[in-house]
Amino acid sequence: MLAASVASAFVGYIMGREALKVVTQPDIQSRERSTDNKPAGKYKGLELVSEREILIDVYNRTHGREQKKIEQQSQAVRSNKIVRHDSKPQTVANFTPVDSQSKGLTLMVSNARYEADSLLLELNLKNDSDRSVRFLYSFIDLIDDRNLPLSAIPEGLPSELPADGKNYRGKLEIPQTLLDNSKSVSLTLTDYPKREIELQLNNIPIVR
Repeated sequence: MLAASVASAFVGYIMGREALKVVTQPDIQSRERSTDNKPAGKYKGLELVSEREILIDVYNRTHGREQKKIEQQSQAVRSNKIVRHDSKPQTVANFTPVDSQSKGLTLMVSNARYEADSLLLELNLKNDSDRSVRFLYSFIDLIDDRNLPLSAIPEGLPSELPADGKNYRGKLEIPQTLLDNSKSVSLTLTDYPKREIELQLNNIPIVR
């Protein structure tokens, strides 16, 4: 047991001695680093980077990418606005208004024109019945002359059409990319939620 204790103490002493080789006494006499106080062993030449420098580098990298992305998006928006501003509207050639009537309600496409990258259908709605009617324009059934479904963005159309006989105007905006080689479109509008009234407009010409 005595021999084991001596051996254990000797091993502990050797390990402690090796560990203390990398520890150096701080130079309190001068602010400049002395060439004689370099760490020994495998830690020789190790330099610590300050936390402030790391944070600054991370900030510059992340915010630099974000700023570049924002500038690119802003440039794209400005370019798109310039194109829209310079593009002159083009009315559909030889356009004739198309209308549909059902149970005292009238739906008319009074004009069709191309503006920038969209086809705009100008709509007129009138209610000569004895009750107001509600519409949900996301339910408009819109197809082209090849029976392909289309999507449109309604603007200015009333969600509830009062029974006052007045003319209410709005429009449908159809992305031009959906109208490849189309010559006409057709739409069907029904009331909501009862779906008792159907206003259908067929073969609306869209050729320029």
